[in-house]
Amino acid sequence: MSNNSFKTWQQALETETKPVSDPVNDHSYTIPLLTILWHSDWARVGECCWLPQLAEGQPVALSRLSPDFSSVGSASGRPLGEPRLSRKPFQLKSSPEGISISTIPGLSPLEIDGELLESSRTLSEAELEKGVGLLLAGRVALLLHRRAHVSRDAPEYGLVGESASIWQLRHQIKAVSDLDTSVLIRGESGTGKEMVSDSIQASSARSRQAYLTVNMAAIPPALAASELFGVVRGAFSGADRSRDGYFKKAHDGTLFLDEIGETPPEIQALLLRALESGEIQPVGGDRPKHVNVRVIAATDANLEVDIAQGSFAGALLQRLRTFEIQLSPLRQRIEDLGRLFLFFLRMELRTLGLEEKMEQRGPYGRPFVSARLVARLAQYDWPGNVRELRNEIRQLAVTSREADTLSTGSWLNASSAPATKGASIDSRPIQRPEKMRRPNESYRDPDDITEDEMIDALAENEWNIKGTAAALGLSRASLYNRVSKSERVRKAKDLEAAEIREALEQHLQSVEAAAKALRVSKQGLKRQMQRLKIT
Repeated sequence: MSNNSFKTWQQALETETKPVSDPVNDHSYTIPLLTILWHSDWARVGECCWLPQLAEGQPVALSRLSPDFSSVGSASGRPLGEPRLSRKPFQLKSSPEGISISTIPGLSPLEIDGELLESSRTLSEAELEKGVGLLLAGRVALLLHRRAHVSRDAPEYGLVGESASIWQLRHQIKAVSDLDTSVLIRGESGTGKEMVSDSIQASSARSRQAYLTVNMAAIPPALAASELFGVVRGAFSGADRSRDGYFKKAHDGTLFLDEIGETPPEIQALLLRALESGEIQPVGGDRPKHVNVRVIAATDANLEVDIAQGSFAGALLQRLRTFEIQLSPLRQRIEDLGRLFLFFLRMELRTLGLEEKMEQRGPYGRPFVSARLVARLAQYDWPGNVRELRNEIRQLAVTSREADTLSTGSWLNASSAPATKGASIDSRPIQRPEKMRRPNESYRDPDDITEDEMIDALAENEWNIKGTAAALGLSRASLYNRVSKSERVRKAKDLEAAEIREALEQHLQSVEAAAKALRVSKQGLKRQMQRLKIT
């Protein structure tokens, strides 16, 4: 890094508000830093220490007494202070290849991504871009990585994290929330697309108006037009009354179309017309109706590939992406893992009525959460992203209800070999029916799947259609068709208000937990709650 770049960083760190033109991709402005992933004092999780001196060829000492870490926006900092750490420091130095870390005999042990440091090791720039986990004396978990400076002049919107990508997301929400333009939210499964939509709606001028969620993959193609645009009495057999569709119900409000890539081809032209002109035509109607609806769509599909294959309309994509938001996978923002872990752990313990486990035990007490556990979690790639992390934390919390410390499970035992990036942290065999398929295998004939196999798969995937369809090797449309015909599978639309309210009360208003207890999908339960006006 040049002297001019170093001075730019000094100014940016002093103000903490000076933006960079492209805070995620402009690596000329990235700088090394250490972020606390876990500490015996939970309040310190997420604190960081910028290391611009490494860019000037100056070494950095890492020990119990230095350097100082501080929280976002704080003018002062303090060292790690963990008494199990040595006062003698490890040395961090810049090298042509990246950053070297060295130790001397007698220092407390230091593990780098699960491997004990014997003397010295040089971390490449590629490793630093991903983030390198440091476990000090088994008590403090740090992440050594690079981050670009970003402006923090935006609300947090309930999003957890301090990474550059999270702050860029907050700025995008701020920029688009007060507009009526359509928004396309893209990202891998489990990255929080629906939460971003909720944040946009809650901070918009339409926040007091209707906000409806529709999972396009959950609507059978034959019913999609009537569900979205309504139906006139007598339009087809069984249409004994006129009924408004989602667009009419969301008039003056917002409609969130999840899994937009699953929209049937015959519906895409009608959806494009609704977006461009604000006009819809109910099935069987003789004239269009005008609606004022803001559309937010989301997908984890590669729509450009779908367009090339002819299954998705290019004009519809262009209309949806008037403003596009791309969510980063968790593996690209591991620095947020400690904050996310703490956030979800608090939530799960509160749900279980075990808040007392969150009490601080001091630097000499046996911690409820092992720093080694969090360090191991930071080595995993998290293909299921934040959703997968939350599910793992729920599993840990539930299995630790009677324990004095948080169970690490057989797959994260402190004496086992460290997990590696790109490998699953869960080595427990998953019991799958013999005929289940992975998502990348060819589709099976729905008639080959027994009722028991389907129900077992639904239960294993918490009644989520997308995950179940992938596990069974079916298309989502085929699975919906089987589910709709099954008398053994409960339908969310059949739930009554009293039963839903009782389940929510028993599970402290957690929709996810209530859905699991009721044996329906979370999305299905939310749709039924909207229909019954349960808030």
